[in-house]
Amino acid sequence: MTAGAPRREALLEAAQGVLERTGFAVRIELLEGSDRSWLLAENELFVVGAIAGETLEELEPVESTATQMLLSRLGGLDGGGKRWDGYLVLLTPQPWSTVDTRDHVELVYNTRGVRRLVGAELIAGDQGDVEDAVARVLRPFLPLGNPLAAGLDDLDEALVMALAVNGIDPEPAQRYVATYRARGSLDDV
Repeated sequence: MTAGAPRREALLEAAQGVLERTGFAVRIELLEGSDRSWLLAENELFVVGAIAGETLEELEPVESTATQMLLSRLGGLDGGGKRWDGYLVLLTPQPWSTVDTRDHVELVYNTRGVRRLVGAELIAGDQGDVEDAVARVLRPFLPLGNPLAAGLDDLDEALVMALAVNGIDPEPAQRYVATYRARGSLDDV
């Protein structure tokens, strides 16, 4: 593990803090049949499981167990349970440059049962940095910030600002909003 890299427990605790602050019900518990902890979080839209390890290779054998536990939480493959989008998040300080691209593609594009989201290079010096890094990984599950609170009056401008705040370059964001206003869809963009 790289010097200064967070322990797997610190990654899960950071994820817990980020998700709880945005209204998720969160708990960290042991994975069934394992001595490893995992995080389970849910809100009205998502159920998110998270596992953490020093490398993606270390997470591979745990991923299948976590996927099965997450599926059982969702109501199984028959879909009799709640209506959620289910995701398994894999957190690691391992640098992307050391990850076999084939392994990364197999994990990310494996959509059997649940979707997977891989957050790598979570290397930081203090807990605040770890939470910021984990929050960037968890961004798809977090509510958009409220740009109107910053005093914006124009809703189109507010939408462009919200997109920019959440990682879309401002120039394409303006084009997307203008295209949607003009055509009522983004089919040709």
